[in-house]
Amino acid sequence: GINLRMIALNLGHGSLTLINPEITWFSPEKITMWDDCMSIPHILVKKQRAKSISINFIDDQGVKQNWNKLDVSISELLQHEMDHLDGILNIDKPYQDNQNNENEAIISMAEYQRKKQYFDQQVDYTIVPTI
Repeated sequence: GINLRMIALNLGHGSLTLINPEITWFSPEKITMWDDCMSIPHILVKKQRAKSISINFIDDQGVKQNWNKLDVSISELLQHEMDHLDGILNIDKPYQDNQNNENEAIISMAEYQRKKQYFDQQVDYTIVPTI
């Protein structure tokens, strides 16, 4: 009966829970990337996200925290996880641009690995896929 939204993560300094996180600011600059997700392994989805965000949340100790103008890797991760809190999977909102085949907005990890250079040229931010 308690309405809580939580993200549990470890950013290299031990585990942390973000309780009721809210994005308070999005940078006007965007990135495009291939997004992977543990909920749908072996699939990559082309996404466009804000390059930086700011968030408010309550930490594990009940203290309100403000993280401002986060770097791109944490911003991308938190946008992905906050989509989950809203019931959105990465396949629900693929990014489609006019320069590339719309059938290539969702690809298999195997296809990505076969044509990595080709697919990496379609985005401006890359991460190492987890699967």
